[in-house]
Amino acid sequence: MHSRLTTSVQFLKFIFHRFNDDRCLSHATNLSFATLLSIIPLMTVCIAILASFSVFKKILTQIQDFVFTHFTPKAESIQGIQDYFLTFSEKAAQLSSVGILFLVITSLLLMRTIDRALNEIWQVKVKRKPIHG
Repeated sequence: MHSRLTTSVQFLKFIFHRFNDDRCLSHATNLSFATLLSIIPLMTVCIAILASFSVFKKILTQIQDFVFTHFTPKAESIQGIQDYFLTFSEKAAQLSSVGILFLVITSLLLMRTIDRALNEIWQVKVKRKPIHG
């Protein structure tokens, strides 16, 4: 019994030191922030592109309903978030092609930051290729 307790304490110490050495708390904060900053604009650009084709209107509504139903924390907040997102999407649709290009580039660079942080946390030695073929 004593050896199990000692082993458990050593394991918890190892986890704590590994958590601190890998700066997991800092990475978690940065990942949360970067994810929000990169996914929302990227989704907005995709929705703006789909909205420009009348064929995708019905599918676009279904996608939006799915996203807001499954990825928002409370049922009461869905309408407010959806209104804000749709307003953001309408404004993004009015961007010039240069503005959309910069929005996409910014989103992709933030996604790369997320990838690097996850690779550092999991100590990945072989980096992913930028383009898979």
